[in-house]
Amino acid sequence: MRTIEFDIGIAPSHPALPGHFPGNPVVPGVLLLDRLLAGLQAETGMRAQRLDQARFHSALRAGEEARAYCSIDGPRVDFRLQARRRGVATLLASGRLTLGAAP
Repeated sequence: MRTIEFDIGIAPSHPALPGHFPGNPVVPGVLLLDRLLAGLQAETGMRAQRLDQARFHSALRAGEEARAYCSIDGPRVDFRLQARRRGVATLLASGRLTLGAAP
């Protein structure tokens, strides 16, 4: 089993934020997953073949940073996305996906 970690940053000026939600912008879950998949591909050279499970626990607010924690066992990846708020880790999302060869 291999473990990797990497940061996920979404600029406060990202075009998805103003409409999600006006006056209280949060990062859409699909954008968090997109950054997770891009980070995994950069770290492993493999692409996600299938998203087996994803659960969103808390929203990432505009301007906050997230950190991905991934446990890789063969093609299976268990992941957690967390943010630090006032020094305390807050779980944003967790799940499992399957990696395959990059095209």
